[in-house]
Amino acid sequence: MRKFTKPAPPPQDPRWREWRERFFKGPFGEGEQFDQPVPPPQNASPGVRFDVQPDGKITVHKRGRDVEIAVTYASRDEFKQKAPELFKQFEGMEQGIK
Repeated sequence: MRKFTKPAPPPQDPRWREWRERFFKGPFGEGEQFDQPVPPPQNASPGVRFDVQPDGKITVHKRGRDVEIAVTYASRDEFKQKAPELFKQFEGMEQGIK
């Protein structure tokens, strides 16, 4: 049997215990539980994204909860004709850049 020659560690500073109690609050620690849902982050990615290529094509990326669809229109006129609501949103964003 092996004997240990090193002394036992000193008792922990009470500040570490206080820090541990604050740090481990929540669902995985011993602390309090929060019943309110967490609000979505303010900088969440938008549901619609537009990519404009140099040749005039416009690709619209529309994202739902766990799916995304991308549709490419050959020109602004085709985009305006086939998806007028999205085109209004696109124009609004375009005006904000200029």
